[in-house]
Amino acid sequence: MKRGSKLKLFFVIIVLLGIIGFFGGVEALHYSSSPQFCAICHPKQKPGPNGEVFSWKQSVHAKAEVECLDCHAKPGVINYFIRKVTAAKDLYTQLTHSPEELDKMLAHPSKHAAPEESCLFCHTDKENNEWRKTHFMTLPTEFLHFRMLDYVKNPDFREKHGLKDIMTNDEVKGYNFSHKEHMENFKELTCQSCHFESTGHPDFSKNYPLMMKKVCFKCHEENDGPSNDECTTCHAVQDEVRHGKLLGQKGDEDVMVDLECTECHKSFEKLPEKKTCIECHDGDEEYGQNLVEWKAEISAKMEKIELLYEKAKAKSEKTPSLQEQFKKAEELYNAVKNDGSKGVHNFEFIKSVLNVAEKQFKKILNN
Repeated sequence: MKRGSKLKLFFVIIVLLGIIGFFGGVEALHYSSSPQFCAICHPKQKPGPNGEVFSWKQSVHAKAEVECLDCHAKPGVINYFIRKVTAAKDLYTQLTHSPEELDKMLAHPSKHAAPEESCLFCHTDKENNEWRKTHFMTLPTEFLHFRMLDYVKNPDFREKHGLKDIMTNDEVKGYNFSHKEHMENFKELTCQSCHFESTGHPDFSKNYPLMMKKVCFKCHEENDGPSNDECTTCHAVQDEVRHGKLLGQKGDEDVMVDLECTECHKSFEKLPEKKTCIECHDGDEEYGQNLVEWKAEISAKMEKIELLYEKAKAKSEKTPSLQEQFKKAEELYNAVKNDGSKGVHNFEFIKSVLNVAEKQFKKILNN
């Protein structure tokens, strides 16, 4: 073979090897960014250290198709590659530490394990838009689409998943709470200060709402903030329900509206039970049974509406003209969920609100 032909062949081989190496490298990056790959080193089928993939599957993030590197690296394709390089340290740790040592390390993760920038990128509009303006986000082709996070654009992504902007909205699942105020005035606070692992890696044996309440009370009572008796400072939705008004819906006040919250809620650590009613009503068992029956009826109604909700949501996503109507019904349904009393705060009024939401969902489905 002539020298020129050999050079051409050598050049072709080099090009082919380069192409194969490039595509192979990209596919390796895709696979090594997946939960399936992470499960190799985090294989346990229970919540806790080394069971992170298992607990992630139970989370709201998994339902929204948010995967490991969407949370565990800052937004932007450059930060993605930086995290892939630094992951070599994680591999070294896996190879040089015992299972017991690894469990101990994972039980106390760094506060930077899930960067706050990633949380704010999805859950706010301003931070998302500003970050996108100042960082290189994505590579040009779908083949080089390494993770969902870098393609998130708000408010579209946020609204698609029924999320409110945490920096402009002060109502959070029935609580009157300002993320903006806390983040601007208390620089030492991070998302993990309150949320722990509850959103990304939940352990349903833990009572996260109670854990979060304890954080609130510890900080506020030490700084002369709201006490246990100032319930409506945070529990605005519950107070509105007791007074028979919610998102434009009006009804009668609850028969117990003149009672102080603490007359039923003896402790913020435990909800009132059947015996709470009986003790207050001079041992009359009927009052305790009311509590049970109210909760059972509202729970059954909400389960029924949940099925309508999912169907109406799917239809509204395909039909833009129905989205506003769905949003109003969704707000009513979520408000009842956020009240959390399952009828106890104002049984007749909560039933009427659910009836309105149910009719609106059915109307959407019949369109």
